[in-house]
Amino acid sequence: YDLSDASDVQLIVYDVLGQEIATWVNDRREAGYHKVLWNGRKQLGEKGTSGVYMYLLKAGDYIGSKKLLLIK
Repeated sequence: YDLSDASDVQLIVYDVLGQEIATWVNDRREAGYHKVLWNGRKQLGEKGTSGVYMYLLKAGDYIGSKKLLLIK
């Protein structure tokens, strides 16, 4: 994700049932390009299953979500 200004950022992954799987980012980030790599594990370290997930990105006034696919 790319930030035009420094912002408080939340990046959260949900399964198709709407259950929170993992929080990747929950802090202040400086302006610029940021990259997050997911190892397929859930919040407590257990392995995620292959399938469709959603992520929610909140940064400043922006809120957006997209699908992602985990293939093992």
